[in-house]
Amino acid sequence: MKKIFFIALFMALILSSCNMPNQTQPTPDMVATQVAKVLTEMPVEVITQPTDQPSAATDVPQPQNPPPRIPQNRQQHQPLP
Repeated sequence: MKKIFFIALFMALILSSCNMPNQTQPTPDMVATQVAKVLTEMPVEVITQPTDQPSAATDVPQPQNPPPRIPQNRQQHQPLP
């Protein structure tokens, strides 16, 4: 009984996994639909006209004081004997 059950289960698995793709050629209507979908989903760059007033992003404050200088060590190293 177990053997018949496993054979039936195996056959059901084989038959359910058998997917034969149909060999249809794309019609011009299907191609046009895909092209329209791709063109609709493409990002569009929006070009704006420049204005006379600077935007807030270009108004960067300049530092008031220069950064402090880091002193450099000017001692010469002597080789060890």
